[in-house]
Amino acid sequence: MTKVARYAERDIIAIDRETGLYSAHVHAMTAEGLHEKSDIAAELAFRDARIAELERAFKEVNEARHQTISKYFSLRIAIEALATEWKRRSDTGDCPCENPEEIYAICAAELLEVKP
Repeated sequence: MTKVARYAERDIIAIDRETGLYSAHVHAMTAEGLHEKSDIAAELAFRDARIAELERAFKEVNEARHQTISKYFSLRIAIEALATEWKRRSDTGDCPCENPEEIYAICAAELLEVKP
């Protein structure tokens, strides 16, 4: 059976040079007395749980964003249909209202199937 390594070898010098995180963690772990594998594993487990929580939240926000975009485009299509109908009624004089500004409200009501 082949063992799959969970922890890859990392270029800690490059990571530290780029982020400063490696040395910061070494200093923090030393200062906090985290010398045992169990202590370090507990910290990693805590962080893994937090990362998983943030990933779930990100996924929910992203799904909501996609739903909002979908609703936006549906409304945009409806508004374009409304504008087309408004122009048609204005151009043909087929408007049951006295005030041309009422055309929008009448078309909107018909489009949304409600009474103005």
